[in-house]
Amino acid sequence: MNTASIAPEVAQFAEAVRARLADLTSDEREELAGGLEADLTDLVEERGVEALGDPVVYAEELRTAAGLSPAMGQVRIKKAAGETVAGWLDAAHDRWDRAVTGLPGSPWEFVVSLQPAWWVLRAYVAVQSIDLLMVGSWQMGWVPTLDGLGVPLLLLAVALSVQIGRSKLWPGSPGVVARVVLLGLNLFAVCMVFPVFGSLPNATWAQIDSGYTDTAYSTGITSNGSDVSNIYPYDADGQPLTGIQLFDQYGAPLKVDEYAAPWTYPWSNVNGEVWNTFPMPQGAGDEGGERQSSPWTSDTPPTFALPPHDRVPSVTIPDAAYGESQVQETTPEMTPEKTPEKKKSQKSGR
Repeated sequence: MNTASIAPEVAQFAEAVRARLADLTSDEREELAGGLEADLTDLVEERGVEALGDPVVYAEELRTAAGLSPAMGQVRIKKAAGETVAGWLDAAHDRWDRAVTGLPGSPWEFVVSLQPAWWVLRAYVAVQSIDLLMVGSWQMGWVPTLDGLGVPLLLLAVALSVQIGRSKLWPGSPGVVARVVLLGLNLFAVCMVFPVFGSLPNATWAQIDSGYTDTAYSTGITSNGSDVSNIYPYDADGQPLTGIQLFDQYGAPLKVDEYAAPWTYPWSNVNGEVWNTFPMPQGAGDEGGERQSSPWTSDTPPTFALPPHDRVPSVTIPDAAYGESQVQETTPEMTPEKTPEKKKSQKSGR
């Protein structure tokens, strides 16, 4: 039917009837009121406009004929998904405000005053989280590395985080999507605080690995300011050796720092692990990236890596006769008098 041929009285009546069906689904409304204007037009043509009667009564008759309650139920107003989510967020925010308002000392106001610190912290955690995923906890430092881009990326992240906190950048700006994204980013930062800072105690060793060695922290052999993680000895003929134990001039073992050599495994003797026997076997870490607790019974036991050189030039003492007379064939027995402490006591006369 052409809508232009519908009389105003019929259109107004049909609209009033449909208003009384607003609590039904669209399919139910279509079933009850589909083609309503055509039926009412025929009725008006036959019996006049007075035959329309009361639209409320008409709607009740339609509902009753369909087996429904004649009275209209509560109308459910569908909201857009964005409005619904915004309502949830607002309701949660209101509940939180009611929970913290009135607490002694207004602790939430104090927390809010620390917002700028949080903006900086979440940027730091975000960059360090990327560093943690890229290089692992053993290589992490207090300053992000990221292949040399750690510092500029950290500064950029802090700037962006502060601007977002000041609502100058998305997702700090208003809007449901922005609020959801910002909430997710903040929750991620909170969850990563403990993994990131839990990995930072290894920073000292990361700095050592990267070339920075502080003798206050290094407890092993160093070379050119860096920790030595393994040693490959060769004999006088230039052939590689295995199982060589090293001691200094006082008989103290020359050890590598176990924290500077995470993928090496020590030899052992009757007293336990020894870190001065070389070369040291190398192997994989456990699932947590740590040195295996039982490496020799694991599926991937440590093995000896190939030495850096198949052989090196042979060496001799310039004066063979002097060497034969001076070189001792056995290591002299260590006596307490030869220890550094004893020597110092002897020199001081104590």
